Amino acid sequence: NAVRDPTKFYLYTALAYTVLIPFVLEKAEEFIAQKTGRSRLGLPIVAVALILWAAAILPAIRGVPQGTFTVFNVPGEYETLSQFIASDSHFSRTLAVPRRNRFIFDSETHPVVNASDIFHTTDTERIGEILRTATAAAVLRDLAVSYIVVPEDSAGEIFLRDRKFDQKIRDKMLGYVDASDCVYRQSAYADLGIYTVQNSGGLFFSMDASRRDTYEYVMISPVEYRVSIPDYNTGRLVMSQAFNAGWHVWDGIQEQMSTPSNGLNSFRTNPGKSAVITVYYAPQKS
Repeated sequence: NAVRDPTKFYLYTALAYTVLIPFVLEKAEEFIAQKTGRSRLGLPIVAVALILWAAAILPAIRGVPQGTFTVFNVPGEYETLSQFIASDSHFSRTLAVPRRNRFIFDSETHPVVNASDIFHTTDTERIGEILRTATAAAVLRDLAVSYIVVPEDSAGEIFLRDRKFDQKIRDKMLGYVDASDCVYRQSAYADLGIYTVQNSGGLFFSMDASRRDTYEYVMISPVEYRVSIPDYNTGRLVMSQAFNAGWHVWDGIQEQMSTPSNGLNSFRTNPGKSAVITVYYAPQKS
């Protein structure tokens, strides 16, 4: 299933409450007994707790789910989008604007990143203004962002005014993204705002002011890659992952650690010489 629901984690919460609730009731009985000098208050306390619990789950009992019990159906366009993105075997990121919801497809090959995290602001207007700049285009390219998604927000969790969904806020965000020069909108999606980023980078690419080349690679595992370096390489390889000195390169002769480049990992290569090198995360290499 492309849509991941964290319901399975509720089991741990439920198990915790099976211990916590009896403990709290016991302590409440002891506290009241000390203050009033009366004993045998366990039954009334339990009765009050049961009444409060029944009131909390009353919507579910009556068949009118709301709040925690609200059922959200996955909009069909999210399923179509997940199939479209999953069909692309090359690494790329999806930028959720301003942030993701529970329905956007996410995988190791196509991770989702939030615009609010990338641009360090939760202000939707500010995010929209940034997306129209040349700086944003460069950031999207370096992060290998191939798709931008403006969620339709059927659950009412993102585009809010006074804690209520506001379509005007979403429409304004769509207008901002439409105005960006580096993207074009996918017309096949009526409700979702789906955009393809032009000249998106890959997981591995050259770092050069005059040209930019994406390099082919084979993923051995999520922590090890074989990268093909062409003879026209510029002498610097960039890996589109947040900088971590644990990433190393082995070229068959020597090993080198990653160095930072605009917050990403970079490595030296031999300019003008082709090679197949291994990029791996040393702390987890078997």
